[in-house]
Amino acid sequence: MSRSHRIAVLAGASASAAALAATMAVPAQAAGSSGWRVFYRHHYGAAANYSGYFALVAPARDDAWAFGAANAALRTPPVAVHWNGSHWSPARLPGGLASGIGGGSASARNNVWYISQLGQYALRWNGRKWSVAKRWTGTGELTGVIALSPDNVWVFGGRRIYRRPRHLALQRPQLDQVRRGRQRHRGGKRAVG
Repeated sequence: MSRSHRIAVLAGASASAAALAATMAVPAQAAGSSGWRVFYRHHYGAAANYSGYFALVAPARDDAWAFGAANAALRTPPVAVHWNGSHWSPARLPGGLASGIGGGSASARNNVWYISQLGQYALRWNGRKWSVAKRWTGTGELTGVIALSPDNVWVFGGRRIYRRPRHLALQRPQLDQVRRGRQRHRGGKRAVG
């Protein structure tokens, strides 16, 4: 996949997530007057909970995932719903997780990723089930994920960047090296430095 194609895919996914968040924030009649419509709505937990969806990925026209939290104001379990081309249905995520969504990405129907914002973990859909792909220790915030293939996944947040299958912990001044490394991509591995 070319760099410009990846940028277009990421821009489209970001726009889709922003559109989904916007439709959830406005009343249905206001959304309908602008050509937009509420496509799916579900509230989790108590009426006072601030539940919602914060990331959306769509690897195909009939395959999309929306991720959120039962209560974004607290460290509550994440939630996910799946679009199969005709309807949305709740997805079963691994138990024992807390924290809302930091981001989501997909390179294919069987390679969907989501990261927690404060929970320090990444989940992966392999086409059959969700599993915890990685847990990090320490504190910090994860803000984004880019999945280019099952073995080429980038997770970032705060002052760090992580890469699957190996871990890169880069400080901000080293980000220029990552950009240069993308240009020297050889054989599925990225050279840094």
